[in-house]
Amino acid sequence: MSGATRGDATPSLGVVVCAYTFERLDLLRDCLTAAGRQLRPGDELVVVVDYNPALATRLRAESGHLRILENTYDRGLSGARSTGAEALDTDVLAFLDDDAVPQPGWAAAIRARLVDLEAIGVAGAVEPELDGERLPRWFPAEFGWVIGCDYRGLPAHGQPVRNPIGANMAVRRAVLEEVGGFDPGLGRIGTLPVGCEETELFIRIRSRRPDALVIRDTKARVRHHVPPARRTVRYFVRRCWHEGRSKAALVARTGKQAGLSAERRQLRVLAGAVLRELKGLPYAAPGGLSRALMIVIGTLATGLGYLTAPRTPSRQNFWSLVHLRGGPMPETPEGAAESSTPGPDVSLVVCTLGRSEHLEATVASLLAQRWEPDTAVELIVVDNDPAVGLARQRLAHQAEQIVLVDQPQRGLSAARNAGLAVARGRVIAFTDDDAIADPDWASQLLAVFREPAATAVGCVTGLVEPAETDSDTARWFEEYGGFGKGGERLVWSAKGEGAESSLGRPGPRGVAFPCSGGEFGSGNNMAFRTDLLRRLGGFDVALGAGSESLGGEDLDIFRRVFTAGSSIVYQPAAVIRHHHRGSYPELISQLFAYGAGMAAVITKQLVSGPRSAAAVLVRLAPALVLLLDPGSVKNRGKSDSFPAELTRAELRGYLAGPFRYLRARCVSSHQPAASSFAPPAASSFPPPATSSFPRPAASSFPPPAPGGSAPS
Repeated sequence: MSGATRGDATPSLGVVVCAYTFERLDLLRDCLTAAGRQLRPGDELVVVVDYNPALATRLRAESGHLRILENTYDRGLSGARSTGAEALDTDVLAFLDDDAVPQPGWAAAIRARLVDLEAIGVAGAVEPELDGERLPRWFPAEFGWVIGCDYRGLPAHGQPVRNPIGANMAVRRAVLEEVGGFDPGLGRIGTLPVGCEETELFIRIRSRRPDALVIRDTKARVRHHVPPARRTVRYFVRRCWHEGRSKAALVARTGKQAGLSAERRQLRVLAGAVLRELKGLPYAAPGGLSRALMIVIGTLATGLGYLTAPRTPSRQNFWSLVHLRGGPMPETPEGAAESSTPGPDVSLVVCTLGRSEHLEATVASLLAQRWEPDTAVELIVVDNDPAVGLARQRLAHQAEQIVLVDQPQRGLSAARNAGLAVARGRVIAFTDDDAIADPDWASQLLAVFREPAATAVGCVTGLVEPAETDSDTARWFEEYGGFGKGGERLVWSAKGEGAESSLGRPGPRGVAFPCSGGEFGSGNNMAFRTDLLRRLGGFDVALGAGSESLGGEDLDIFRRVFTAGSSIVYQPAAVIRHHHRGSYPELISQLFAYGAGMAAVITKQLVSGPRSAAAVLVRLAPALVLLLDPGSVKNRGKSDSFPAELTRAELRGYLAGPFRYLRARCVSSHQPAASSFAPPAASSFPPPATSSFPRPAASSFPPPAPGGSAPS
C-alpha cells in the first residue's frame, strides 16, 4: 500500500474538509483547529473550496501553512472531495464537513480501527450541535439523517455498516483510487439538500471487494452544527423529498438491491417507531403523536421525491426498495371463461379459515338463494387454511353442492383470487363467512348487471345490516359507521355525475372520492363482471385481512374498477346480515385494522405514479379534517358512551398503515406468483351436478361495455 505509513504500523491520516460559503467561516475555523490538534507526523490536512474564489483567498490569507485547494471538478461536494483525495498521499483519507467539529480522540479512533487490514473504512459518530437548544419535540430520532446526524436504526459501535454519514467518514486511499473516487453526478451542491454520493461510493467499493468492511466507531465523534433553519417542518419535508430524488439517482447507478438494502431495514425500524410513539395514548410521552405523524410524513415525502425524480432506463416504478411489483393477472383455467360452452350466470364465492362459528349458516344461506328461472349458479368455498382442514370437515355434509378450493397462501386477497381463478360465472359475487345472505341477495345483484342501461357497470354492491345489535360492541360498531350505505339505490358513473340516471341517484362523492373507495360499499357484499376483475389483476395480495396491511382490498378494487372506466351501482335490495365482533378486544383490533387498511390503500396510490399521487395530495387536508374533527360526518354519529379507545385504535392504524403496506409489498414480492394467482389444485369435492345448474339463454345477459385497464 502506498502512503506514509509510520513505523508504529498505524496508518497515516489525510483530512479533507470541504467548504463553499462564508456563512460557516467560524465553524470551519473550529473544525480545522480541532482536527489540526489531532494530527501526527505524516498526517495532512487540506481545505477544498467549492467554486468560491473569494473564500479561498480569505482562507489562504488566514491559514499560512495550511493547504487551500479549489475544486477542479464540476461544482458540488463530490467534486470537492475528489479534489482533496487526489492531493493527498496518506494511507487513510478522512472527510469532514465544514460545520462538523471533531471531538477529542476522533483521529486516534480512526487510526486504531484501520490497523485491522480487513476494514477499509470507518463510519464515525455524528452528534447534533444545537447551540445549547434542543431539537423540536416533533422531530423523530429515526430521521437524524435529515440534519446530517446519527439516527435511530444505525448499527451499534463496532458493527459493519453499508456506508457512513458523509460529515464524518474515512476510507483507505488505495481503495478510493481503485474505484475512481466520488461520482460527480451525486452529492450536495451548495444549499441544495441532495446526497447519496457516499452511499454510491461504498456500494461501488463493495462490488469490487465483496468482503470489504466499513465499521461504525462511535469513538470517532464529531459535533455537527444544526442551524435553526434546519429544525423546521419545512426543511424536514424538503430534505426528505430531495433524499428520495437522490435515492432514485442512486438506484439508477447501482440497482435497487444494492442501492436500497439499508432502506428496507429502516422501514421496519420506522414502523416500530410509529407504534412505540403511539403506545399508551393519551398518556404517551409528550410529542409522541406528532413524532409518529412526522415519521409518516417524512416517509411519504421521501417516496414522492423518488417517484417524481427524472426517469432513467434502469429505473422501475417507485418504492423499488420494497420490490413493489404487482402479480400477474389471475390465469383462466382451461374450460373456464374461454370455453365455448356457456358457463354459469354467477359464481358465489366465500373465503374462510374454517374457524367462523357462522360458516355453516353462511353457506346454507347461499345455497338457499332464490333465482329467476334458467339462472345457472355455482358456489365456491375457498379454504384459506387447508393444512388444518377445518372448512373441509365442517362442510362435508354440503360437499355435493359446492366447489371447495384450497388456497394455502394466507390472506383474504389471495383466497379471493383463488376463487376468481376457478370461477366460471360471468358475474362473481363475494361475501364473508360471518355473514348471512337474504334469499334474494344474489339475484338482486345479478339483476342490475342484466339491465339494458348497465353495460358500463363493472361492480354492484349491496346493503349490509347488522345481524344483531343487542351487544355494546355491535352498537358501537354501528355508531362508528358500520357497513350500511342507506336504503336508496345509487350509481357512480365514471362518465360523470348525472350519467346513467336510470340506474339510480348519483352517489355521494366525499372529500377523498374516489381515492378512499369508502362510498361504494364493502367487501362482504360485492359483485363484479368476472372478465373485468381478471383484467384488473384481481385483488392486491398486499392488502386485505391476513396480510400485513390488515385490510383495504375491497376499497382498492372499487377504486380501480371506477378509475378503469366502469360504473359502480349500490343496490340496497341485495341484503347481507353481518355478525359484528363479539368482544371488546376484537372490536379494538378490527378498528385498528380498518385504519391500517385505509392508510395502506392511500399509500398504494401515493407510490403508484404521479397522477394517482397528485389525486391523493389534493384531497389530503380535507380528508384529515374528516378523520379528526369530532363534528365531521364520519364522527358525529358517535354517542357520549362511545369509547375513546376505539377512536385511538383507528388512528393508530392510520399511522401504522403506510409501513405495514410497504412491508406487505416486500413479502408479496418474494412469494411465487403461482401461489397467488394460478388456479389452485382441484378439490376432492366434486363440482355441482350439471343438472342442478341449467344453462342460461344466450339473450339473458347483456354484454359488458368495452373497457378496463391494468391495475394501478
